[in-house]
Amino acid sequence: MEIDESGIMKRVRDLVPFIHEKSVKEDQRKIWDSQLELSKLGIWVDPLDGTKDYTMGKVQCVTSLVGITVDDRSEYGVIHKPFSDKDLGKQETYFGGKGLGVIKYSASEATFASLPKIQDKESKEIVLLTTCSHYSESTERILKLINPSKLLKIGGAGNKVLGVIADKGNCYVYPSKGLKLWDICAGEALLKAVGGYISDCLGKPVVYGSELQVKGVIVARSKDLFDK
Repeated sequence: MEIDESGIMKRVRDLVPFIHEKSVKEDQRKIWDSQLELSKLGIWVDPLDGTKDYTMGKVQCVTSLVGITVDDRSEYGVIHKPFSDKDLGKQETYFGGKGLGVIKYSASEATFASLPKIQDKESKEIVLLTTCSHYSESTERILKLINPSKLLKIGGAGNKVLGVIADKGNCYVYPSKGLKLWDICAGEALLKAVGGYISDCLGKPVVYGSELQVKGVIVARSKDLFDK
């Protein structure tokens, strides 16, 4: 059975016309319109990231995640926040990826804004974001070795990556098992698109294959901090 790739791509663009028509520059549109072999693509979805936080009423930690991989590497992503940090009655969507940068769409104002690239400079202090709902004694022991200037516990893997992108913290470390590929695929694409760094806790790139469990995660805004 032959797959009509052009028809599928047209359908995707029809579903999200604001990406194609309003927010993507001409050189970026060439990337969006380029033909990709479907056999090389993977789609990783987490419809409700931050489930435990949601049940505890911490709805601002909740995100919906869609990540797209090419040859088992994260390339494009969408992170939707149904409850904005500043106003729980407003929604925000972040989308982008390789060659596109990251664009923020504010639903209530119907506005688009390109996020600035991260300035890769030496970090004088470590503001570390880490898990809130899965914090343990072993996690605490490992994080103390990093000796952060400030430790912020916030919920949701996607929410924490957005926190690093928005400079609420300059790194995010989860040194334990528990994360799955769909938890970080979208965030990885957006982070790399603005110049950030990410690996598993062994310092290796995340491969989006048959092994769903992630060996922890290290996220940083600057290379010197990432290398530490």
